[in-house]
Amino acid sequence: MSPTGPSQTELSPAARIAWAKSKTDDETHREIIGWLPLVTHLDDAAAVAARLWDHWVPAAIRRQLATASGGDDAHARRVFIWLAGIHDVAKASPAFAVQVEQLAAPMEKAGLRFERGLAKDPNRPKARHERVGFLAVRDWLADRHGFTACEARPLASIVAAHHGLPPDTRAITWLTERPELVGTGLWAQVRMELLDRAERMHLHAGDLERCRTAALPPTVQVLLSALVIMADWIASSEDLFPYASPGEVPSYDTGQRVEAAWRQLKLPVPWTATDGFRSVDELFTARFDFPTGARPRPAQRELVEAAEALDEPALLILEAEMGMGKTEAALAAAEVLAAKFGLGGVFIALPSQATSDALFARTTKWIERLGIGEPNSVFLAHSKARLNNDYSAMLSRSYFRSIGQDEPEQKPRRPGLSEAAAVHLWMTSAKRGPLANFVVGTIDQVLFGSLRSRHLMLRHLALASKVVVIDECHAYDTYMNSYLDRALHWLGAYGVPVVMLSATLPSSRRKNLVEAYDSGVETRRAKASESPPQRVSLAERRQRSAERKKEQPTTYDALDGDIGYPSIVVSGGPTATTQVLTPAPTGSSRRIAIERIENSDDALIAALSGYLTDGGCVAVIRNTVDRAQRTAEALRASFPDTDVTLSHSRFLAADRAATDRRLLNLFGPPSRASRRPARHIVVATQVIEQSLDLDFDLMISDLAPIDLLLQRAGRLHRHQRTDAERPEPLRTPKLLISGVDWTAVPPKPDSSFCPASRKRDRPVYQPHVLYRTLAVLQGRESLDLPDDITKLVQLVYGRDQLGPEEWHSAMAAALVLYEDRQRESSAAAATHRLGSVGATTSLIDWVYGTTDDPTDEVKGRAAVRDTEETLEVLVLTKDRDGTIGTPSWLDHGGGESIQMNETPPPKLAKVILGCSINLPVRMCRYGRIDRHIAELKDRFDLQYWHSSRDLNGELPLILDAEGRAELNGYQLHYDPHNGLVVTRDE
Repeated sequence: MSPTGPSQTELSPAARIAWAKSKTDDETHREIIGWLPLVTHLDDAAAVAARLWDHWVPAAIRRQLATASGGDDAHARRVFIWLAGIHDVAKASPAFAVQVEQLAAPMEKAGLRFERGLAKDPNRPKARHERVGFLAVRDWLADRHGFTACEARPLASIVAAHHGLPPDTRAITWLTERPELVGTGLWAQVRMELLDRAERMHLHAGDLERCRTAALPPTVQVLLSALVIMADWIASSEDLFPYASPGEVPSYDTGQRVEAAWRQLKLPVPWTATDGFRSVDELFTARFDFPTGARPRPAQRELVEAAEALDEPALLILEAEMGMGKTEAALAAAEVLAAKFGLGGVFIALPSQATSDALFARTTKWIERLGIGEPNSVFLAHSKARLNNDYSAMLSRSYFRSIGQDEPEQKPRRPGLSEAAAVHLWMTSAKRGPLANFVVGTIDQVLFGSLRSRHLMLRHLALASKVVVIDECHAYDTYMNSYLDRALHWLGAYGVPVVMLSATLPSSRRKNLVEAYDSGVETRRAKASESPPQRVSLAERRQRSAERKKEQPTTYDALDGDIGYPSIVVSGGPTATTQVLTPAPTGSSRRIAIERIENSDDALIAALSGYLTDGGCVAVIRNTVDRAQRTAEALRASFPDTDVTLSHSRFLAADRAATDRRLLNLFGPPSRASRRPARHIVVATQVIEQSLDLDFDLMISDLAPIDLLLQRAGRLHRHQRTDAERPEPLRTPKLLISGVDWTAVPPKPDSSFCPASRKRDRPVYQPHVLYRTLAVLQGRESLDLPDDITKLVQLVYGRDQLGPEEWHSAMAAALVLYEDRQRESSAAAATHRLGSVGATTSLIDWVYGTTDDPTDEVKGRAAVRDTEETLEVLVLTKDRDGTIGTPSWLDHGGGESIQMNETPPPKLAKVILGCSINLPVRMCRYGRIDRHIAELKDRFDLQYWHSSRDLNGELPLILDAEGRAELNGYQLHYDPHNGLVVTRDE
């Protein structure tokens, strides 16, 4: 069949016969049963790009791309469509064509000749078509439009990056010396022919000259490359764009083809926020569960008003006490910012999976109240998202909205599930999910934005198109902060408004955050001020930046020390004074009595025996799992008539979730915890420090850094309750501090979480910070919240000498270790951290030294968190008759047998995934992980898991009827009351 399409008949036979896509049979995977010509795929991708621009790309992204083109939206649209229409041009190369002999043969007949044996050449895979594409576009721009190599590099690098991994200079240099792989003669003519055609179809006269003189900044290159990737992915779906039969050279009406595909895809449009409220009061009343007559707190009001007053995107930092409604303030401000600056969604980042899960339901409820006409796409961004009931229900619903299908009417809906929020099937993967309009996830998802990794440009597009909210921004160490600061730098360069929330933020950290964001703003403003565009070397640009910084007085003096509490910081850019707003306090305050108890079970038991005579709800917080398990065991023995609940990270994911629900039902807000127990003890690690809204009458906590100790204390008398609800001895909130040898000079933290020697295990908390915390608490008998929060935090994290003179020697030694550790962490983080915006002029070399793909969350987290690697396993049980099944105690799906000769159905697979647990760090050091993996695969290889989308690659750990197993000399015992206990053979 001869092609008759008007845009393809002009091409030579060789250009028409070049192939782009192939499909093999399901049995042998050798016989070609479908194919797609290169020109057809390029036309499909260009048509998809047009639809993306017109119906999906948020206004803020379009504006940024247009600004780089002199403010012309239509020009930016044409350039994007053109790039999508040439992205695969170098599939017309020998290195690519010879991969499928059946499709290479017609090309050879048309004159596109290649060396025999090329398909087996070990060097052929290095001549990837996107790298050849870089050379093709660069040379075409030079030959047809007079570009220099430097001027052509940005546009050509976007083509080179369309598989998510831009090459480095060495790879390009190597390729220029391999003409047999690149293809000369007719091969080069075909590429030129396709590029000429794309220019005629998609560009206007002068478009490329504008790109040449505009010197597209790296931010624009990144966004364009991400959009090209999206267009390519959609156009590569055979379900949307069917292949032709072998031997057929098809003719397609591209318009009809893309219309049908777009109708099937049903890609959600971006959220369009509207600024239609007359007052802040009206906004909060409409969006949140405010009681009748209630009004926003001063800090909530001023954050929204600060957002309304902005002339350009900025960083806003809200510091306020625990429980005052910072999340609601951030969501309200995000709505204002999205409307003002044309953002298409909100990206909310939190410290952990537990905090993300807790906020997901609140966020979907907020989305429900936005009054959006069509369901908006949402994504829960962490590896255990499928275990979240709300998200899982939305996800299962999305499968009925797959390509070409509508949800069956008889499908039951989960009660209370939001109708305004939906999971779109195309956006369920780790790479595509963050492109959804509303994303709730762990802070890792933001940190990945500054990790040199494959498809990094998609993460940048996901962040650059939204308002970014980062909660608990104080909760990260030096290593993570290094990635966070670099992410803020890029967000500032993109012009993304960022709202950061914290209860306790040291002034030095506050300044670092603002400086990081403003450094990105500086690159954006510097680019905008170039008129006419000037081409200078990278070294000269760095020199100019350094000179400007020398000339400018510091703009961050207002952020030093105690700036007031609550406070709102509004960045002003590198040349303007940062604003500090000090809203009026909420009016509520608590005085928390402080006591110190010995570091022993006997002292703990004695204290509880005295305080619990009339009952009470108590939290005992330990800094390690082992310590928490021992404490719970001792308390159960001493208080047999009192419920003792243990909560820590070494429970199955399903058991953790069940415990969290139970704790919220017992100790949560009065609206939820309607049956508060008369007497109960909760022993927990840091897992209840941030993720759960709990309220206790009494707290005994191991020593922790002052900010975290204050976070814990925020769970004391958190909610208003009547005297009848709190026993008389506990009507004054009390914090008892343990985990310290108070007789030592200075007092000595317990070695289980603060080893005395650097050669031992890494400390949970640095001795330097713990000593300074002890120093500011010395002699204190109470804490006043919120008045003492910022004062104490600034003292502990400041540089002033603290504590009695006899402490100074030990504290000085601890400071040396602390600073050494800070330097080591900063150096380690730099290994895979993305460079600054000004460090590159194109995407070539942009992600050199790429780390593992962060879509593998375990590897990604290891790259952006300064933590030791662990191994996740899925725990199953084997009863006495040898039947393997899910643990019998699970609330949902417990005791289900697993058939060894069939793939577990999706519902059972979800239950099995809920049985995940991480082995302790001490089991995973010194190369033991590989030994554990080999042992688990050898002993518990469940063959039929490999065909399960959910379970493929997961490692089962099968316990006997008593909950025990042995693994490479470690004895493991699990029960639902204590979690995993590990001992080692002597």
